[in-house]
Amino acid sequence: MRGHQQEDTLIGALGIASTLGNLGRYGEIKSFLPKNISAARSSLGVENSTTLQLTNAYARALADGGASLHDLREAVTTFEDIKETSNRVLGMDHPLSCEIQGNLERARKKGRHPGRKPKLSDDQRREIRDVVRSGKRTEAEAARLFGVHRSTISRVMREASDAAA
Repeated sequence: MRGHQQEDTLIGALGIASTLGNLGRYGEIKSFLPKNISAARSSLGVENSTTLQLTNAYARALADGGASLHDLREAVTTFEDIKETSNRVLGMDHPLSCEIQGNLERARKKGRHPGRKPKLSDDQRREIRDVVRSGKRTEAEAARLFGVHRSTISRVMREASDAAA
């Protein structure tokens, strides 16, 4: 297929991707859209709005589908690329450009995890509280056992007593 027929087929693919997204079936979108994006780029060009919409839907699936850090990075990079193209071709105020900008901002926020990763899991915290309260271990022994500073154990115990109050 060439020309308008090809574009109609790709618009149909966009509709399928939209439906899959509404159903939360992001994995299927991630496997389904790359071939369609490639076809759109080769037949319609990278600046075509259908191509931009397909690429936007793919990046959104990467960002929303229980995204791994790798998927989030790919989504952000993809949104940045198509945002530049969309702004240049369609204008910054075009609805698609605004949607891409919003998707980019949401993907960037998802990739941020402020603060340090906790040294102790919830299960470890629970175990520490149990062994210290039962008297099986002192706070110092629990600290050595879990490989953390004694002040961390004290904080776990204090948080537990604050939560109980």
